[in-house]
Amino acid sequence: MPPTWQGSVHAIIESLTPETHVVCMGAATGQLLMALGKMGGIARSCVCAGFSVPPATLRSLNMPSQAVAAAAMFRWRSSYQYMRLVMEDADEEHWNRLAALADADIDWATTAVVQRSLEDLDLEEEQPRLTIPALYLDSPLTVSGFAEMTEVFRRYAPAAAVQQLSVWPGRLHDQETGRDLSQKVLAFIQALPAA
Repeated sequence: MPPTWQGSVHAIIESLTPETHVVCMGAATGQLLMALGKMGGIARSCVCAGFSVPPATLRSLNMPSQAVAAAAMFRWRSSYQYMRLVMEDADEEHWNRLAALADADIDWATTAVVQRSLEDLDLEEEQPRLTIPALYLDSPLTVSGFAEMTEVFRRYAPAAAVQQLSVWPGRLHDQETGRDLSQKVLAFIQALPAA
């Protein structure tokens, strides 16, 4: 697959079956919308926990200041800032240790190419429409281009249910954070009618 948003969308589509329940985190929401709502992917349902809206989409939505701020997240070249973001109240040693572990497993040169491509994904131009059962979990994170993006998500998934997360992903080092997410995901999936 090419290291582009199109390549990642293609990889998602190839991995899906009609029985799949997809759960994605904010950084992959744009590609998932494309895979499920534009490019022909199939799945039983999807849950999106937050939405890192691509800067090109934010510009098309006339949100230029959010686009500039969001672009910074698409240009990270180490995991350190991410660890600080998702592990509020952890100490510096914890952030550094986990960032070093993650960075050792990431090809940052390829990641930079993919992230640059993702910056240019304009969902307003592509117009994906999600029609399978969907749940959007709004995160309490206050990062521009991620926070308060419920209405942007619903532009492409108008029938999606919306719930508010109380903690996730702000304290990933705390087990309760995982429960905040997993309980909502499981309840949504279990409430779906039998296939």
